[in-house]
Amino acid sequence: NSIVVLDEFHYMGQKGRGSTWEECVITNPPHTQIVGLSATLPNAHRLAAWMESVTGRKTVLVEASGGRPVPLRYYFATNRILSPLFRDEQAGPGAPHGLLGLRG
Repeated sequence: NSIVVLDEFHYMGQKGRGSTWEECVITNPPHTQIVGLSATLPNAHRLAAWMESVTGRKTVLVEASGGRPVPLRYYFATNRILSPLFRDEQAGPGAPHGLLGLRG
């Protein structure tokens, strides 16, 4: 068996981007397994049902309970160092302290 990993799977259905992910699912050979990764997929159950309908294969939806399973952190990299982008390392869009942490 082979595995195809599609990161940023929430692009599915978005104009200009989603068609690439859709074609990967539709044309994927039967001997391959698709792993779609996304921390922000609002219609996961609907998408899983669609995948089953177009592939004819059982789709298993794995959801993390609670908050974001992978913490989102913002850093600035140079060729010498990696530094936090904000004074509060847990601030930023989607990060634990969110945009309010930018005020700190």
